[in-house]
Amino acid sequence: MKKNPIISILAVVLVFSVAFVFVNSTVRAAAPKQTVGYIDMEKIQSSLQELQDFQKLAQSKDAELNSYAQYIQTQFNNDRVRLEKERDEKKQGKNTEEKNAIDKEYNEKLQKIMVESQSKIQNERARLSAELQREYEKVMEKINGIVEKVATEAGVTVVLEKKLVFYGGLDLTDKVIAEAQKATK
Repeated sequence: MKKNPIISILAVVLVFSVAFVFVNSTVRAAAPKQTVGYIDMEKIQSSLQELQDFQKLAQSKDAELNSYAQYIQTQFNNDRVRLEKERDEKKQGKNTEEKNAIDKEYNEKLQKIMVESQSKIQNERARLSAELQREYEKVMEKINGIVEKVATEAGVTVVLEKKLVFYGGLDLTDKVIAEAQKATK
């Protein structure tokens, strides 16, 4: 009996197809399942005392900087008035050329005081920002640890901010809040 070549080709194709499906399903089963979760940071911020305390600290440091800047501005204004008075007294009885030289001298003094004042404010801003950054990192390290723990327990491999999720995902917000509150007790 003669074999039909088409049946032989179909048999080979069928064997390869079954092998492909078997290998493909085995590879998929071995690959880790990716599950996406999300958290609502606004809800977490409004619920956790540590984040509320950080917000208060940030407002306090902002008020401190504003107060310091006003103090430096007052000092600068006082120095400016003093220099103008000195300049005007020194200019009395002088000719135009001497008056221009005096104006130039006092403008340079005023410019120097202004630069020093700005530098003081910038240094204070940098100091306060560094202080805030250290506190923020402490708080966020703790929050990140809690998010990681909750995600691992829920079998979630990726956690996003709620605003970034268009569709789907597992909401971990309430679990994170509960875990954080449990950790502070």
